[in-house]
Amino acid sequence: MVRRSVLIALCVGSTLILLNHGAALLARAITPWVVVKMLVTPCVLFCVSFYSAYAAYRQALVEQRHTAGMA
Repeated sequence: MVRRSVLIALCVGSTLILLNHGAALLARAITPWVVVKMLVTPCVLFCVSFYSAYAAYRQALVEQRHTAGMA
Protein backbone atom coordinates (compact mmCIF):
# COMPACT_ATOMS: atom_id res chain seq x y z
CA MET A 1 0.00 0.00 0.00
CA VAL A 2 2.69 2.47 0.97
CA ARG A 3 4.86 1.85 -2.08
CA ARG A 4 1.94 2.24 -4.46
CA SER A 5 0.82 5.41 -2.69
CA VAL A 6 4.33 6.88 -2.94
CA LEU A 7 4.50 6.10 -6.66
CA ILE A 8 1.12 7.69 -7.28
CA ALA A 9 2.10 10.75 -5.25
CA LEU A 10 5.36 11.16 -7.16
CA CYS A 11 3.88 10.69 -10.63
CA VAL A 12 0.71 12.72 -10.21
CA GLY A 13 2.41 15.21 -7.89
CA SER A 14 5.14 15.95 -10.42
CA THR A 15 2.56 16.55 -13.11
CA LEU A 16 0.51 18.86 -10.88
CA ILE A 17 3.61 20.76 -9.79
CA LEU A 18 4.59 21.37 -13.40
CA LEU A 19 1.06 22.43 -14.34
CA ASN A 20 0.53 24.69 -11.34
CA HIS A 21 4.02 26.13 -10.91
CA GLY A 22 5.65 25.64 -14.30
CA ALA A 23 5.64 29.33 -15.12
CA ALA A 24 7.30 30.21 -11.82
CA LEU A 25 9.90 27.47 -12.36
CA LEU A 26 10.70 28.66 -15.88
CA ALA A 27 10.87 32.30 -14.78
CA ARG A 28 12.98 31.29 -11.78
CA ALA A 29 10.55 33.22 -9.59
CA ILE A 30 10.44 30.66 -6.83
CA THR A 31 9.46 32.08 -3.48
CA PRO A 32 9.42 30.18 -0.19
CA TRP A 33 5.61 30.00 -0.44
CA VAL A 34 5.85 28.35 -3.87
CA VAL A 35 8.31 25.81 -2.45
CA VAL A 36 5.91 25.01 0.39
CA LYS A 37 3.05 24.50 -2.05
CA MET A 38 5.23 22.29 -4.26
CA LEU A 39 6.19 20.13 -1.25
CA VAL A 40 2.63 19.85 0.05
CA THR A 41 1.21 18.72 -3.30
CA PRO A 42 2.67 15.17 -3.27
CA CYS A 43 1.99 14.86 0.47
CA VAL A 44 -1.71 15.46 -0.07
CA LEU A 45 -1.78 12.98 -2.94
CA PHE A 46 0.01 10.38 -0.81
CA CYS A 47 -2.52 10.78 2.00
CA VAL A 48 -5.48 10.48 -0.35
CA SER A 49 -4.04 7.44 -2.11
CA PHE A 50 -3.02 5.72 1.11
CA TYR A 51 -6.38 6.33 2.79
CA SER A 52 -8.25 5.07 -0.27
CA ALA A 53 -6.18 1.88 -0.34
CA TYR A 54 -6.64 1.40 3.41
CA ALA A 55 -10.42 1.92 3.17
CA ALA A 56 -10.67 -0.57 0.30
CA TYR A 57 -8.62 -3.10 2.27
CA ARG A 58 -10.83 -2.68 5.36
CA GLN A 59 -13.98 -3.03 3.24
CA ALA A 60 -12.63 -6.22 1.65
CA LEU A 61 -11.94 -7.64 5.12
CA VAL A 62 -15.47 -6.84 6.28
CA GLU A 63 -16.97 -8.44 3.18
CA GLN A 64 -14.72 -11.48 3.54
CA ARG A 65 -15.74 -11.95 7.19
CA HIS A 66 -19.38 -11.47 6.30
CA THR A 67 -19.14 -14.05 3.51
CA ALA A 68 -17.23 -16.49 5.75
CA GLY A 69 -19.87 -16.10 8.47
CA MET A 70 -22.63 -17.07 6.05
CA ALA A 71 -20.93 -20.31 5.01
